[in-house]
Amino acid sequence: PDPTGFPFWKGLLDKQKLSRKDFLFALYRSNEYQNKNKISSLSNQQFIVFLYQDLLKREGTQSDLGYWLNQIKLGQTRNEVAKRFIIAPEFEVKFSDFLKSVIFPVVPPSVVPPPIVLPPVSDLTPNYLIGAWYFTAWSSENDVHIPWAEKTYGRKDVWAGVRDHAEGKDPWNLKTDYSYLRPQLGFYNQLDQNIVDQHIQQASKYGIDYFAAYWYWDTDKSAESGVSTPLHRLTTSPFKNQIKFVLAPIKLGSKPMTLEEWKNKVVPFMVNNYIADTAYLKTKDGRPIIFDFEIGFNDADLHRQALDALRTAIKNKTGKDPMIFGISTDQHKKSDLTYAKDKLDLNGFFCFQHAPRVGGEQYSTTISNWRSNTENIKDFTNIPCASVGFDRRPWFGVGGLRGPGAPASPNEDIYNVGITEDLFKQHLIDVKNYVDGNANTLGLVMYAWNEWGESGILEPSDVYGVRYLKNIKEVFGSSSLLPSLNCRVEKWGKVFTGTHNVVGLSNGDTRFLCYTNKLYECGWELSDPAFAVKLVNNQQVGSWFCNLNNKKWSNAPVSKPLCVEQDWSAVKSPSQCPSTGQQTITWTKTGQCEGGVVKPSSETVICLYQPPTPPPSSDFQTCKALKDFNGTAKDASSVIQGCIDSTIAGGILELPAGKYYVAHQIKITNSLTLKTAGQSEADAKCNYNNDPSCAEIIASPDFIDKQGVLLVKSNDIALDHIVLNGNKLGRAGKAGAVACTSGEKGANQYGMVSNFRCLENCKVTNSVFKNALCGTALGTGNVIGNKGEYVNNFTIEKNSFVFNGVHNKQGLWSDGLTFGDGENSVIKENELIDNTDVQLIVGTCLSCKIQKNIIKHTGTFQGSSFAALMFHNWGQQALSGYRTGSDISNNEIDCGDNKRCGFGLYIGNDVWTGQKLVELNQGGSFHDNIIKNAQQGFIIDDAHDLEIYNNKVINSGGSFRASCGLKTGNAYNIGLDSRNIDRVKDETPDSAYTHISWNGCIPNWWTGQ
Repeated sequence: PDPTGFPFWKGLLDKQKLSRKDFLFALYRSNEYQNKNKISSLSNQQFIVFLYQDLLKREGTQSDLGYWLNQIKLGQTRNEVAKRFIIAPEFEVKFSDFLKSVIFPVVPPSVVPPPIVLPPVSDLTPNYLIGAWYFTAWSSENDVHIPWAEKTYGRKDVWAGVRDHAEGKDPWNLKTDYSYLRPQLGFYNQLDQNIVDQHIQQASKYGIDYFAAYWYWDTDKSAESGVSTPLHRLTTSPFKNQIKFVLAPIKLGSKPMTLEEWKNKVVPFMVNNYIADTAYLKTKDGRPIIFDFEIGFNDADLHRQALDALRTAIKNKTGKDPMIFGISTDQHKKSDLTYAKDKLDLNGFFCFQHAPRVGGEQYSTTISNWRSNTENIKDFTNIPCASVGFDRRPWFGVGGLRGPGAPASPNEDIYNVGITEDLFKQHLIDVKNYVDGNANTLGLVMYAWNEWGESGILEPSDVYGVRYLKNIKEVFGSSSLLPSLNCRVEKWGKVFTGTHNVVGLSNGDTRFLCYTNKLYECGWELSDPAFAVKLVNNQQVGSWFCNLNNKKWSNAPVSKPLCVEQDWSAVKSPSQCPSTGQQTITWTKTGQCEGGVVKPSSETVICLYQPPTPPPSSDFQTCKALKDFNGTAKDASSVIQGCIDSTIAGGILELPAGKYYVAHQIKITNSLTLKTAGQSEADAKCNYNNDPSCAEIIASPDFIDKQGVLLVKSNDIALDHIVLNGNKLGRAGKAGAVACTSGEKGANQYGMVSNFRCLENCKVTNSVFKNALCGTALGTGNVIGNKGEYVNNFTIEKNSFVFNGVHNKQGLWSDGLTFGDGENSVIKENELIDNTDVQLIVGTCLSCKIQKNIIKHTGTFQGSSFAALMFHNWGQQALSGYRTGSDISNNEIDCGDNKRCGFGLYIGNDVWTGQKLVELNQGGSFHDNIIKNAQQGFIIDDAHDLEIYNNKVINSGGSFRASCGLKTGNAYNIGLDSRNIDRVKDETPDSAYTHISWNGCIPNWWTGQ
């Protein structure tokens, strides 16, 4: 016997801290036993035969073998099968003398097996944490693939090969239809912020929680590779709060990676530019996650030192110990992973993809191998992967196979055939079942979002659209109700229950702690290992520690009683289950307690959607006749108008999804709801770029009616999931555009997209207003001189106002959203992009909430504005310009690196009138707004009796062209005539505010540019 192992194991047995069956299982798990019997090299059938021969000392029958092989196929690990052999009654009878004897007849293993490593218990998923591999190669900065494209195709085109095959060319004689390789966004440049913004919105809409980004460091240049340049667009996106990203670092270049370069250049760059970013993927307790893909160290000791350096740097920057996951491939054995975990101090393993093994492999074969390929990581903290398929033949000579050693033909490569939507969905179901049944799993990652060169595509394409994305949402959003965190176990004919984060079972046994559906035993007395996870001394679960000396759980001392279910209150959002079948529960602790039952701040739960019972046919209808006009240039205005006119007051009219041109204005003169068929208000909003799931009404080139494509002249109106398109490009040079620039009174009415002369109880949600010729995309009330049209209870929420007007052509300017005068209204969570007069402008709004709107410019001067967010008085009216009781907060304004807005946030009239009109603007609380990259950040000129505090201005100011000549802007400015500005709560120092008059000097002037 080993001189140190023998007394260790004997001591545990003598003190009854370990049963003899537990000892035998530890013996089985030892490296000595596993290596001696070559367990890892055995097939599953050989393994079962070995267990019968070695443990039960007999041959298994064919029925026996079939049973155990099926158990492994259903997901049981080899360790679990071996446990069941050791605790089986047949084993106990055969070795009863040994199990009862006081003699210790066997040699213990030479190495004490490590304690069970528990996965983090408070980390990641509200339900399923789903990632997708994100490839940043599709840009003009790609210094890896573009040279190969020029060599192979004779042009500097990063899409070379992909583009050729998508367009029907067949340079390699592959005789395969690759039309699906055309992105829905076109063959884009990922340096375009708008492209990355749309990726974020598309992915988050269909349930993708994070992008797993390959990140490349070039050792030849000792710098970040140009392939990764677009990754910075993730960190600068105004939509980055909708998705997270994680790095998978990869070494490029012919020079070896050195520890010096790694520590002094690579690690600081990663940490400061990416890992410290608010959008970086972290566990719920703040631990950043890293995928160790291929950092360039072949020596294990150097690799460990490199990861230690990375871990230390992240701790110093964030105060949190990162979770570093190593890569697991189909070539790795379980023993390889065990070695790597210990040697490199990894927290677990992720997988990249399960590729086909041969050329022409059926996709069904590849996904059928998924379970066996995933088996190796099951017993570790793991992030499994799913694959949409693999075929990189069109990219031959550019990416994938290229250069010396590459075969002469792409057909010699591995690739899938027979990829179908149904097979992909079945694959997702298999993956979901694995995730549901494996407590060590922290979500999953999918291959891939945009591997266009390898056919790994979830991103919408021209051919498939969002079909594959919808499968993800259907499969991972269709599970039954999420399980309670409490514990319930049926054993020995009895039922034992436990409360989450509470010690003790329903039978009073305090050896057990219930935590997230699992029982953890502090005591090592129960012989059945399937009942609970056994802990070693001082091992922690949540805030509890196992003390094997007294077989008790200890917790941090609390001065208050433990929390119970009644100490928590829940608010569901939305209050009724939406058609998505998911609600968000926000938990608030109401009791004076600590510990005990703990709830997350919020969680997503599955709910049972009950479709509303449609009202009688007279007040609920679908405009079926419209379908024949979808995708044609035929005038659909009379059909839409007829459907509206036939809908009774208070009714609902659904338009089929599609694109419909109208030559004449649509009018709504009776109360109704207008929406897209199949959409509910709880569904994700329409995508402003191109959303085939929404009904889009487009102005025909010769459209000339005043006040827009849609004119509303009724109260009690709801508009949801509708796209209104002014078609400014198609109408350029036409009668409408000429009228806009005529200079006549009311000329801007010819270019409007819509006008809502709706005075009571109106609501616009999830819709898009874009491409106005001039004027505004959406106006309310008296914005066109309709004095006395005062709005009450108007909600404008989760809409997009984009690309309206042209800034550098006189008369073609357009607001995004123009709110006239009103009260008790909400303008919230809208996005406004490249609107060219004022992006969002408001007159009077008493007791209103104008919050969480995203306002941005993307770069071009023609898409810039005079002001991003503006509050003023319409036409110097006595009842305009009041905002008493209103809260204007948490709006985010970013005018872009080129500072494409004049004012970031402006309160006043003096700039446009040239007069001192301080009396015309008053009231409101303006706070916690963010203004970036404005020519003049925050400005009051002039107003009185309002509150301002903690408005954050970033990188704003400078000298720019204004209507009065060059004008110098600053971060903060309060005009000389403003008074009673309440700054009691303002943490911005007085010295930050300038007091300069802008009277009659309009910023970001267009003349000469």
